[in-house]
Amino acid sequence: MRDYDEVTAFLGEWGPFQRLIFFLLSASIIPNGFTGLSSVFLIATPEHRCRVPDAANLSSAWRNHTVPLRLRDGREVPHSCRRYRLATIANFSALGLEPGRDVDLGQLEQESCLDGWEFSQDVYLSTIVTEWNLVCEDDWKAPLTISLFFVGVLLGSFISGQLSDRFGRKNVLFVTMGMQTGFSFLQIFSKNFEMFVVLFVLVGMGQISNYVAAFVLGMAIRLEDRNSWQVSSYNILYVRSVHILCIWLHGAATVCLLHPRLADAAGGADDAGGAMRGTLVVHP
Repeated sequence: MRDYDEVTAFLGEWGPFQRLIFFLLSASIIPNGFTGLSSVFLIATPEHRCRVPDAANLSSAWRNHTVPLRLRDGREVPHSCRRYRLATIANFSALGLEPGRDVDLGQLEQESCLDGWEFSQDVYLSTIVTEWNLVCEDDWKAPLTISLFFVGVLLGSFISGQLSDRFGRKNVLFVTMGMQTGFSFLQIFSKNFEMFVVLFVLVGMGQISNYVAAFVLGMAIRLEDRNSWQVSSYNILYVRSVHILCIWLHGAATVCLLHPRLADAAGGADDAGGAMRGTLVVHP
């Protein structure tokens, strides 16, 4: 029975064409790192406090004391989700009473942020949190965004292999790259939080699907003793895209786990050539 290397010999030697294809496949996954980390910036929650309408008839002293203070990390900071009842402090302002001197602020009635929030722009100009006020009672929605993104990654992991076997990995690679790019672009025009997370799930599905397809195609262009280098370089490009320094230890067991043994999947070495041709057609 012929071994795997003998069956895949029709792919040719490690020449300029194979190096070009491998480089392009590796480069195609670089945006995946950006997508994976984009949620860190998209769901960031800036410092915020209750908004006071400009039309509120308040003196400058009362306008500076509309939000109660609370302890955080041993220091007093403005409350993010509460303010003093606006009608009450407007009456005090009209009477000429001063906060802290004539009025005990600790005894004032409080209310929620009925007029929205003011967000600091010291770090972030805009995030989905500032866009749709995902704070206070809705603060659970921001971390849910990441969870739903990885739900998409999980779903893509389940279906990408079956789709690749049915339609070919090259087709799946191009379709899912377009899927990831297109839905990422559509997120810009999201009208609400629900639309944003649905698109993010689809982005996650496209991301993992094109990664797996590109990985298997890249490993199909191989020679003896090059698998460990190819696996390492492929993952280094992904790590580089997320700006993380990692040391990858690829032992023989890891290579065996990741290696696409298409001969076994095809039911024997005699059918492996057909299976490989369905995966990748190379014309050196």
